[in-house]
Amino acid sequence: MNRPNKVNIRYGLVGANGKMGAEIQSYFSSLGDLCVL
Repeated sequence: MNRPNKVNIRYGLVGANGKMGAEIQSYFSSLGDLCVL
């Protein structure tokens, strides 16, 4: 019974980190555009 809970928490953390990672990636890509300009 504990295993599904751990899996759900793990995927929840991955989803949160994935969203934050996408925001950071877009932020640095915009900085890269400013440096190119």
